[in-house]
Amino acid sequence: MMFAKSKTAKHKPHKPRMSMAQTWQMLNAINRENIGDAPWWVQALVLILMACVILAAAWAFAIAPVRSDTAALGHEEQILLDNYASAFTKARTLPFVKSQFAEQQAQFATLTAQLPERTHTAQLTQEIHLAAVSAGVRIIDVAVGSTSEQTLYVMQPVRLTVEGEYGQVVRLLRALSELPQLVTLDDFTLANQAEIYATPMLKLTLTLHAYRAKTVNADDKTADGAADKVVQS
Repeated sequence: MMFAKSKTAKHKPHKPRMSMAQTWQMLNAINRENIGDAPWWVQALVLILMACVILAAAWAFAIAPVRSDTAALGHEEQILLDNYASAFTKARTLPFVKSQFAEQQAQFATLTAQLPERTHTAQLTQEIHLAAVSAGVRIIDVAVGSTSEQTLYVMQPVRLTVEGEYGQVVRLLRALSELPQLVTLDDFTLANQAEIYATPMLKLTLTLHAYRAKTVNADDKTADGAADKVVQS
């Protein structure tokens, strides 16, 4: 009777794992002289770390400045495009602006020609008195103020204070607006005088402004002509 030989399984000896402390100690002990004797995974790890350092240095010293310059150029390009669009829009509207300016100049010349060269104060106060009498109001005071010189005209204020009924005050305002001289009605106050009089009465205080053309010197005309040439060019 033959007995089969029992085969005993041969087990390879189990290689103990390295702890984290041992791994860290091994990495710290690696230098340029003994890196060739280090395990393969240590060499691979060192190569990966070196590649990361090289890529980071390349990004910091080469790629990042290029990206920054590219972003700056893009921002500058956008500014130039915006400026070009604005200039193009202004260039398209320039003929219209010139025509509008010429039209306004013509209107201004027409209005300026309508202004008298001097203010006839005595005639103006007489016309105000006639308007008040025709409206039926009672004149309390008429005061002529000092002239105020503006850029293109001279303004003469006249302060008027009257009393009358509602209908009379309305007729006075209508008559003042139809005076032959160019005047404007400004700064008026209206007070009820019912406590003083038996009948409803109103007290009106307003300021009229009469206008006359401002005398233009020769130097001013020369400056205006130069300004017109600049605008037309």
